[in-house]
Amino acid sequence: MNCNVPKPLIMSIDVTYKCTMRCLHCFNGSNENELESELTDEELLYLADQIIDIMPNVICFCGGEPLIRREILYLCCEKIVKGTNGYTKVNIVTNGELVNNEVARNLRKAGFNLIQVSLDGAKPETHDWLRNKIGSFNKAVNAIKCLVEAGLYVGVAFTPTLRNIPEIDEAIKLCEQLGVCEFRVQPLMVMGRAKRNLNGYIPTYRDYQILATKLKWLQLQQIAKKGMNVEWGDPVDHLIRSNYRESGYNPFIGIDAYGYLRISPYLPLTFGNIRRHRILEYWNSGLSNVWNLPIVKWISKQIRATEDLDLSSKGFKEVYWEKSVDIDLIEDDISEVKPEQFFAKN
Repeated sequence: MNCNVPKPLIMSIDVTYKCTMRCLHCFNGSNENELESELTDEELLYLADQIIDIMPNVICFCGGEPLIRREILYLCCEKIVKGTNGYTKVNIVTNGELVNNEVARNLRKAGFNLIQVSLDGAKPETHDWLRNKIGSFNKAVNAIKCLVEAGLYVGVAFTPTLRNIPEIDEAIKLCEQLGVCEFRVQPLMVMGRAKRNLNGYIPTYRDYQILATKLKWLQLQQIAKKGMNVEWGDPVDHLIRSNYRESGYNPFIGIDAYGYLRISPYLPLTFGNIRRHRILEYWNSGLSNVWNLPIVKWISKQIRATEDLDLSSKGFKEVYWEKSVDIDLIEDDISEVKPEQFFAKN
């Protein structure tokens, strides 16, 4: 790639929006929305070749439930790990339902670095409620056991609600007992199904302050005893930081299941499609410093806190539920893009 342009450090690919569950909080409406045809196996392999050329630090396969397409993901991971000599770490997120000993061994054999399993409570009834499926807690716990037994680095993602926050100490203890390496928490994204289903269960800003402080303290304790890593994440941090990057440098590229290029999963805005041009062509045509664009600055400033994530409440198109505005950095004239294009039509 162009040596004068910094490379993207982190990439993600939504390999499908199909899922084995219908979670109450799913922000992209997995298993509910299909706006276009998803990337084929051949297109995913072609993407793997492009990732080898780019050599990001990390690539993560997301969804939906990525393991629905596990056979092609094994091939993609093997290709990327071999093609970058192990430089690019390949991660995957999963609800755990499709993981058994065989799948865990295949993930290890393919070269996956981190497997993140969702676990949203210390009790079956709590996790099963949020995942909207009886038995999902036991499946997630079994998945963690299989993955740890296979020798994989396992992380857990915990989505806080007013119902499960009281169980977080028990959940952390359970994960330690299971051999989990990292436990990650970030605020509930009140978008998609969460805004439709979780009224009355959404933590307040004060709730998050207390939880974040607690997790920071637990993190220090874990570091001191060299135990499981505990992390608190902020989903809007990249949007706030974007306004202070003088170069407009964009360290992240997301590719949705339809091939569109995204710089944030929360903005109703894409910058072309890998079915039209290669990623590096877009990168060298302005994707590398896309945060400098006035239209990007304008729309990102609409989100200053987690409660602002649902831009559809301000009349914007709903991300993943409606087609986003696509500005093809190679084919379109960016100067012609107007703010009113981002608003949904009644």
